[in-house]
Amino acid sequence: AETRMPEKKLLLRHYPPGIIVEYEQQGSAAAISKTIDLLDLGPATDVTTLVAALKRKEPVLQQASDDQLHDLLQRLAAKVVCDT
Repeated sequence: AETRMPEKKLLLRHYPPGIIVEYEQQGSAAAISKTIDLLDLGPATDVTTLVAALKRKEPVLQQASDDQLHDLLQRLAAKVVCDT
């Protein structure tokens, strides 16, 4: 049986850089949060490669839209540049 964990929300954390995924686990109504640190995120980061790597590594992101993840990470990378 396939365990699906559809994400409900993708949230940005500016410092330290990262994303927080809120999702529901099958059979439970309670929302669960998973924090994914992106400590190396910066202006030189290839966001497209990062999206592909995160989707391979993090099961909770498998159903997330590539475009949505790309936009969020690009905004976060730009914010990291402004804050340094």
